[in-house]
Amino acid sequence: MAKSNCVAYLLWASLGVFGAHHFYLGRDRQAFLWLVTFGGLLYGWLSDVTRIPSYVDDANNDPDYIGDLARKFKRHKRPPISLTRCSAQLLLGISWGYTAMAAVPEEDQFGVRWLVYLVTPAATAVAVHTVGNVGRCQGSLRWPLIAAYLTLPLYAWSLQVVHYTALASVVAFEYGAKEWRRTPAKPRPVCRRAGVLLLCLLLFYSVWASYFFFNAAVVDRHGEKTKFRDAVGNFFKSQLWKRMKDEIVRLFRLTQEQGWSKGWYSFIESIDPSGEYAALEVLGLPKVASQEEITARYRELTKAQHPDRFTDSAEKANAEKRFMEINLAYDKLSKMRNKRKRSNRQSREAEQ
Repeated sequence: MAKSNCVAYLLWASLGVFGAHHFYLGRDRQAFLWLVTFGGLLYGWLSDVTRIPSYVDDANNDPDYIGDLARKFKRHKRPPISLTRCSAQLLLGISWGYTAMAAVPEEDQFGVRWLVYLVTPAATAVAVHTVGNVGRCQGSLRWPLIAAYLTLPLYAWSLQVVHYTALASVVAFEYGAKEWRRTPAKPRPVCRRAGVLLLCLLLFYSVWASYFFFNAAVVDRHGEKTKFRDAVGNFFKSQLWKRMKDEIVRLFRLTQEQGWSKGWYSFIESIDPSGEYAALEVLGLPKVASQEEITARYRELTKAQHPDRFTDSAEKANAEKRFMEINLAYDKLSKMRNKRKRSNRQSREAEQ
């Protein structure tokens, strides 16, 4: 089935950062790269706006395009070096290398983190190979993989040398592996292509899952580290989660009983986007407090918390902080209530 420029541009504009137009045109490898890099950090997605017509011609085996391609094959025995492609290979190689390194458990295996030396060069070479095989260029994984592992002695000096591994892989691919893809890939069923793409995504994100499970940590104000997986478990035992859980259950039941509209407005109130309820809480007032109650409570609190009433320096500092909070809360509530009163008055005048 012939591909359409119109459809390709529509997919580019709507879901292009996720590689939808590349998947439509049979460029599955590039679709995967766009998925995991958010459209090549948007730069690749923006660049596609001028390249889509040639991508469509390639997908349709357009005679003029194939003729130009044949002349290019004759003129260059190997694909010319592209600064854009090499830069993408280098950046993605560094990124995937450090990601793979971070995913390896920090605990030693038999006294050495040998998994780091095993997976880091491999991940770097796979990244270089993936970018290198986009479009009409292709090349085996062997050369970038060999070059990546040849940099292993550098890891005895420091683990922060992935950029050298990536550079070696790029050079090996460009001068040892890269060649023209003279015949397009055979068409495959869409379901099979989507399945392969999904599998690749699962493998990619499993690396991130490994990092969060084994190595990611949360640091508190005392500098103590807690494993991210333990922090998540502790969160679900915390009072914050219990309050959130109760609020979710309340909103769900309210939605069931009174409909989505009521549930939605109740949800908006619960997150307090205007800060009104937080200000009322500072004054110790209920949500339905009137302006008269707010003013009376404000005068009571400012009199009780005035800094001049305290002589001890610590108590005076706490009183100043509390006094400022009370004033800010009162100012916020007064402005909101006055604005609401003006709006109601204007509405009544408009109705009359």
